[in-house]
Amino acid sequence: MTINSSKVKHLPLLNPCAVHFIDDFLKMMNDCILSSSVKRELSSNDIILSKKNDVNKLPIVIKECSLKDVQEIVNVFKDAYKSTYPYKEYENTEFIRNTLKNPKYHWLIYKNNKDEIIGCFMAILDFKNKRGNIGRFAFKQEYHGMAEVLKASIGTMYLMYKKYKHKIFTWFGEARTAHTKSQYIASLCGVKPTAILPNKDLFFNKVESEILQIGYLKSVFKNLKVKTPPVLIPECIKSFNFTKKMFFLKEYRYKECLSKINFSEVKNLEHKIDTSVKIKNFNYRKIKFFLNNHKSNLIFYYNPRINIIENIQYKVTNIEDFYCLITEISKFIREFNVRYSEMYLPVDKPEFQKILYRQGFNPRGYVLNWEYNEKEDVYEDKILFNHFNGDINCPINIIEEGKEIINLL
Repeated sequence: MTINSSKVKHLPLLNPCAVHFIDDFLKMMNDCILSSSVKRELSSNDIILSKKNDVNKLPIVIKECSLKDVQEIVNVFKDAYKSTYPYKEYENTEFIRNTLKNPKYHWLIYKNNKDEIIGCFMAILDFKNKRGNIGRFAFKQEYHGMAEVLKASIGTMYLMYKKYKHKIFTWFGEARTAHTKSQYIASLCGVKPTAILPNKDLFFNKVESEILQIGYLKSVFKNLKVKTPPVLIPECIKSFNFTKKMFFLKEYRYKECLSKINFSEVKNLEHKIDTSVKIKNFNYRKIKFFLNNHKSNLIFYYNPRINIIENIQYKVTNIEDFYCLITEISKFIREFNVRYSEMYLPVDKPEFQKILYRQGFNPRGYVLNWEYNEKEDVYEDKILFNHFNGDINCPINIIEEGKEIINLL
């Protein structure tokens, strides 16, 4: 399916605050897109942003990507970021070709009236957790700031939501804070500010903060939402209150950490920690800390190019094991002066939250419905903790509805 931006009627709601969930965005778009426009294609002229006729003579057409487009996608990333994009896999034809063959990735391209590729988009689809990662929006420099790009981006999200409405119920992305353009577009599409990620990324060779934005189908809350209230340490309450206000949550309860750590056992475990390192494609490091003769381990990915840690996963049998493993990753962060690290923790493990907090990580967002528990048929909430080094030198700009997120720093 493709989209032509010239065939959508007036959008009555351009205020993101009027779109609370993805369902609201879909209803708005269903009322606005000409009925015949999504049979074969949709362009930026399908989406009219004002009451007057603003059909552009040079619409941007959204189309499915094919293997013949691989080199052009690389060219787009190099042009859009002046060859400074920190994730070099997106400047690699083999990587893009492989993702095009993988159903967990969905690429779209944008073409102008000369049938030239001027931009691209990719979603990463986590079917297990029914979660989609939206991102890799890139347009060549000469198209930045055009209204047609805004409309094409809106059309892109419409396509993704419609195509995967029975498989993906939660959509998320990380938006830059050097400006608010991508935040605004995401929020208009029902993807709302949820957490702040200080000093996480690198754009045009400058360190920038980002915000995590997440959108939900209403059915997630009605049918799959865990009803047990979270159990939080006091330091997490500001994060919860922000999300509560954004998504209209019920009351909560929390308690102080009651579990005691056996430090004599911890001392014994310190000598049993071992490490394995696997160097992956594009110099990513998969690092595993594990306790000999135990089933406990902690795995994470380290990106030395931009000096960040992501995707920390752990499996432990007791609180002492968790303490030892978190202490070990904290040593790694100090040794390599890691600029940014993040970890998601359960909302019913206050003792784990307290350990991570005391190791210098801070709660920066209460994330609803992050992991899907297939056995219980429910989504489980998480608290996003992160740790950053250095001063925040790049100004942090936040759209109006997310302004209070700055208080989570």
